[in-house]
Amino acid sequence: FDDYPNDDSKAFDNFYPSKTTVGSLAFEDLWPSKGDYDFNDMVVDYNFNYITNGSNQVTQINAALTVKAIGASYHNGFGIQLPISSSLVSSVTGTDVRSSAIAKNSNGTESGQSKATIIVFDDAFNQLVWPGTGVGVNTTPGANYVQPKTLNIEIKLTQPVAASTLGLPPYNPFIFVNKVRGVEVHLINQPPTDLANTALLGTQNDNSNAGTNRYYVTSKNLPFAIDIVGPFDYPVEKKAIIEAHLKFAPW
Repeated sequence: FDDYPNDDSKAFDNFYPSKTTVGSLAFEDLWPSKGDYDFNDMVVDYNFNYITNGSNQVTQINAALTVKAIGASYHNGFGIQLPISSSLVSSVTGTDVRSSAIAKNSNGTESGQSKATIIVFDDAFNQLVWPGTGVGVNTTPGANYVQPKTLNIEIKLTQPVAASTLGLPPYNPFIFVNKVRGVEVHLINQPPTDLANTALLGTQNDNSNAGTNRYYVTSKNLPFAIDIVGPFDYPVEKKAIIEAHLKFAPW
């Protein structure tokens, strides 16, 4: 049953959510303000394959990341942080970082980070080009549709890591807003990276409290980013998510 009979470092493919399905990440980019709360400022579909050896240890992570929509005028970047040291990463390929403002280590991870952080792209508009009408891309009814773009990321590890140490994908994904590296937006209770501007935590609508590991959530437990294990029908521009998904607020 070995998926890699000719490679003694690999044995099994482990797809998340599954081999044929995707999950979705959706972000609000006006954090620490709630903004228009339409959750379409960045919409990224994902499919991960964490490849394990015969001892159920991860030796490589592949990720197919598809940028579906940019309901924003900001030029936002997207990254993922793994719960392991940068030194455990051998190489990262498939990213699209064009700005010299993003510093990388020789292995492709971001410099200045205690945990392995991969900047997938530094400007969403390099992935989906604005069609010339509407706000952003693929969020304004009547505007020209732009075909989503998939980046195939390959992360090789220097040594096997226990699957339990890594946890489940999508790990700790985040955006950084309008090319300002310190303004990060994460999923609920996922910590900021070492390069985030932590002075913004707990301001405006954000109710983060680092002392209790509470991050990126309002006082009423509303998120600034969501992770859905399946495709997400995101709202059109300027329509709050509670108008598109009528059970979101009770949930």
